[in-house]
Amino acid sequence: MLPFKLVYSDDYYLPIGSHVFPAEKYKCIRDRLLASGIAVPSDFVTPSPAADEDVLLVHTPQYVHKLKTARSPRWKS
Repeated sequence: MLPFKLVYSDDYYLPIGSHVFPAEKYKCIRDRLLASGIAVPSDFVTPSPAADEDVLLVHTPQYVHKLKTARSPRWKS
């Protein structure tokens, strides 16, 4: 058991295509931590959804709209 919590949830998987932080990376990290015994399932907590106001601190309103309405991992302008 780790002395701190790790934040992860399969519910927040968002495949947005080619990106500097590919979505698959986070699941792979979690799986490796569990497989190696470095972490146990209880070390992980599920995050709460971010409020639009928080997301808008670092993203444009257009991005937030696409995030909330996209049906495909390949977004169109």
